[in-house]
Amino acid sequence: FDRNTSIEYLLTVTNSDDRDAADALAKRLGDLPLAIAQAAAFAQKRKLDLAQYLERLDAYRSERVMPAVPGGYYARDVATALRVAIDDTLKELEASMSRAARHHLGVLALLAESGVPTRWLDPLTEEHHYRDPRERDRAADDDAHDALTELLDRSIIQQSTDGSTTMLHRLQAQVLRESWTNDEHDEARAAATDLLGSVNISSYPSNDTKARRQEVLDLVDQLRSIGTQEHSQILFEYPQIINSLSQAFSHASELGLPYEALSLDVAVCALEVQLGPDHPASLASRDNLAGAYLEAGHLRMAIALFEQVLPDRIRVLGEDHPDTLTSRNNLAYTYQTAGRLTEAIALYEQVLPDSIRVLGEDHPSTLTSRSNLAGAYQTAGRLNEAIALFKQVLPD
Repeated sequence: FDRNTSIEYLLTVTNSDDRDAADALAKRLGDLPLAIAQAAAFAQKRKLDLAQYLERLDAYRSERVMPAVPGGYYARDVATALRVAIDDTLKELEASMSRAARHHLGVLALLAESGVPTRWLDPLTEEHHYRDPRERDRAADDDAHDALTELLDRSIIQQSTDGSTTMLHRLQAQVLRESWTNDEHDEARAAATDLLGSVNISSYPSNDTKARRQEVLDLVDQLRSIGTQEHSQILFEYPQIINSLSQAFSHASELGLPYEALSLDVAVCALEVQLGPDHPASLASRDNLAGAYLEAGHLRMAIALFEQVLPDRIRVLGEDHPDTLTSRNNLAYTYQTAGRLTEAIALYEQVLPDSIRVLGEDHPSTLTSRSNLAGAYQTAGRLNEAIALFKQVLPD
């Protein structure tokens, strides 16, 4: 705002005529609309005049050390005004609703800066007819809905025009993160990981392709975003997020979204940074990314990644680990798709007896390996061998 706009806003909302106090407050808040709006709303709600609000601001700063945020000399006053609005809201809410509000704020401060699907935060926005009502915790759902409504009414969070996305202003999110205690950091990370971990594409009927695709797209968007946001990359240490990444790859493949899956390369990189390149989850994520390249028709990239993952899995997990056998099968199939039949058949012929020895004759992966080898023989024109294998695998 220009200074006069800030002053008029403060005077109007608080029904005040103290221009000097309004000018002083606007100066300390750097005429930042977000801070001006929340300061005015706080003063109006608490029935404070602007001079009293300035005193409250100074008192709060003396009680709680606030880190500076970008913006120059007024940075700490901005941070304080934004944090005051949040703390005041949390204090006024009932205990269960306050917990729900903290949950929402933690999620929004750590996940995508562009916002989070409202249906994930507020179960009452959609009466999930896919869910058994007996499985619902109605009291918790009501608290989540009411807390979200309070945060919206106080302009602490915002929603898109159609209400489908809920977001926290980037500066407000930064103020929260940088003023959290260790316990508040832990609480926020638990909220964010629990939310993403609760996303279950399989809960939608298999014939509701539209809903399933939207859920996958939203999950991919969140994982991609936290992979690029330095403050949220630590979430890839959590099992829920690792499982969410695997789920995103799997369902993107199932629903024909390979290019969306390819955008998860930043998430795979972030996971490797957090866990190390040799962690089994890192190897699995790289294998999934290679599969996305394969489905998108980028065979050169797929082969390069599969050729990287296979020796890494042999080194880390051993020759006989089921994941190693899977990697060998994946590389063989990619060679076959690329027309490199000699290399594909050599790998298939290696992995089949290993699968029989490690997993057993009747294991689904062994049956798949036998079928894959038969298919490669067929493509190579070795029909007698192909027919013999297909005749063996069908009754099995």
